[in-house]
Amino acid sequence: LLVCDPDDVRELEGRNFLSPVGVSLARDRSDDLLNPRRGYRVLADFEHAASWTTSDFRYTRVVAEASRYVPLGNIVLAGRIRGGWVGSGGFAGLAGTTEGSTIVHPQKRFYTGGASSVRGFAQSNLGPRVLFATANQLLSLAQGFGQCDPVDLAALTCDPAEDTALQPRPTGGTRVLEVNAELRFPVASVFEGVIFGDAGQAWGRDQAVGLASLEVTPGLGIRFPSPVGPIRVDLAYRFRGAESLDVVTELIEPYDPANPEHERILIRTAAGNEMSIDWASTGALSTLANPVLFGSNDGGLQLHVSIGQAF
Repeated sequence: LLVCDPDDVRELEGRNFLSPVGVSLARDRSDDLLNPRRGYRVLADFEHAASWTTSDFRYTRVVAEASRYVPLGNIVLAGRIRGGWVGSGGFAGLAGTTEGSTIVHPQKRFYTGGASSVRGFAQSNLGPRVLFATANQLLSLAQGFGQCDPVDLAALTCDPAEDTALQPRPTGGTRVLEVNAELRFPVASVFEGVIFGDAGQAWGRDQAVGLASLEVTPGLGIRFPSPVGPIRVDLAYRFRGAESLDVVTELIEPYDPANPEHERILIRTAAGNEMSIDWASTGALSTLANPVLFGSNDGGLQLHVSIGQAF
């Protein structure tokens, strides 16, 4: 959810309580905590937050996960599936508003992509995202900036010249599905090799859930044992190229010297010098009219280095 009104933002930035009650059920029948070779693990987690739990953020959240490990001689076939759902019960600070009825606290949304989920993506970079840029970044004329005209930006019709000024921000989803499969096998001495395939997606509240939208990322990895678990290096490939994303930025208006809240926006000229212009930020956020294609057109490789098996 994008909350753009300054008063609403201040309400969310104030002191609010997140106080759920929850129940977790877990069963671990694997043969090793750090590097299982046989057995299974299952986990179910339920959380609920409401006015009677003294929570300002109200929601219900359910997550279930299962992993299975099958030895095939000195090879291990491992698989995992994880799914989750969260529904908003509203935010007390914005009760009675459309925005307040759909807010889910960022900590309770679902994010996927990373070393232990879908490895073709960087941490939390799969699922709902927006691009963010300040007015300064979009209006600056130097190379690597947006080079937008202030009139176009005020009308939200700006088309940034370059996407290097845009920062991806995961917003999290209300539903998630992750599926992983690995074949673990010995490779010389104490090293272990891995061939894996991951699939997953996180969906926003208004997005349709479907298997067709799952991102599949195959890869290779190597493991080296340590006292705290296998040291893991994974290299995965993502097929998806550039993605069409909304751009969130500051609303601007003509500078008014009589307005004590107005400060002229500083931009960089084409020569790289700073210059003030007769425009000011309103303090509110909004979304540009047209989304932007962001990222490489050809997919790409993603490297992860971590400790412990992926699951």
